[in-house]
Amino acid sequence: MLDWIPAWGSAALILMATTIFTGRYISPLLEVRNRRFQTKMQAQEKITTNALSILTAVIRLREVQIPDGVTDTLRAALRFVP
Repeated sequence: MLDWIPAWGSAALILMATTIFTGRYISPLLEVRNRRFQTKMQAQEKITTNALSILTAVIRLREVQIPDGVTDTLRAALRFVP
């Protein structure tokens, strides 16, 4: 490196330059990435919650007893499982 800068001085200059570069350019990019990741995780959590709600509703509907006074057509439609 430069002869007039001692070894610890060049290390300090490199450290300061790296810190400034990281603070000015890298950190904002990571913050944006973290926000996008959090948004993605929240969306996945919401989808999972909604899917579990639908599955719970389907299980409850399948357990419902068909009343005795319904017509045969309605009974067949209620029992239809594709």
